[in-house]
Amino acid sequence: MGSIIVVMPKTEDAKKIAGALRSRGLNVDMATSLGAEALQCMNSRDYGVVVSGYRMQDMSYLELNDSRPKYFEMILLVSESKLYACDESAVNIVTMPLQVPRLVDAVNVSMSRMDRQVSHDKKGPGSRSEEDRRIIEEAQVIVMNMRGYGRIESYRFIQKKSMDNSISMVDMARHIIANGCL
Repeated sequence: MGSIIVVMPKTEDAKKIAGALRSRGLNVDMATSLGAEALQCMNSRDYGVVVSGYRMQDMSYLELNDSRPKYFEMILLVSESKLYACDESAVNIVTMPLQVPRLVDAVNVSMSRMDRQVSHDKKGPGSRSEEDRRIIEEAQVIVMNMRGYGRIESYRFIQKKSMDNSISMVDMARHIIANGCL
C-alpha cells in the first residue's frame, strides 16, 4: 500500500487535511509543515502521494517536486490567484478553497497510477525468487529428458501449459515435477 504525506505551510492545516483524508478511509502517514520532513518520509517509503501547499516553511512546491522520489506523485493545493504561477505539467492541481471529495478523487487516481507503475516496474526478468527459479529449472530438465526439447523449448512448453491451464509457471512446474511430466 502506498503512503500519503500532507505538507502545508501551517502544521494545523496539514493536520486538518490529513484528518479529512483519514475520515474518508485513506491512510495518511504524515502531516507536516516542513518539506524536508516530507522528503525524509517519502525516502523511507516505497511509493505514494504527497499533497502539498504552494509554499512550505522551508521550501516551495517546485523544490519539493524536484526532490521527490520517482514513485511519488505530487498533488498541489493552490488558490486560483496563484494558479497562473504553477507548472501544471509537473504536478496534479486541486484548487482552493478545498473541496475534500475532489482531493480524495485526486489522491485515489494518483495512488492507482503509482500502484500500477510500481507493479509494472517490479515485474519482468528476475522477479522470481531463487526457489521459484530452481523449481522451474527442475521441471525444465524433466521436460527436456521426456520430450527431447532444448532449454528454451522446455521453458516455452511450461509457459504455454501454465497459460492453457490458467495457473502460474511455478505451479505448472510443481505439477510436472510431481507427475514426471504431462
